[in-house]
Amino acid sequence: VEAESALIASLAHPDERVRTSIATALVQLGTTNGRRALEVAIRDSSSEVRRRAMRGLLHGEGLARSAAVLSE
Repeated sequence: VEAESALIASLAHPDERVRTSIATALVQLGTTNGRRALEVAIRDSSSEVRRRAMRGLLHGEGLARSAAVLSE
């Protein structure tokens, strides 16, 4: 959790693999600020980052199965 602000700031990293990993980490943290950052990440230029962020947000709402369908 101590790294949350650094993770959020790194969502602008030029490498989509880094942004994808960050989105995954933010989902795992499950904090309010992390969820807000994921809401921004669903507009990322990378489809994989958007997919991770969407699945994470919907999973937090108990809609994991729907998240898989929507993200595809």
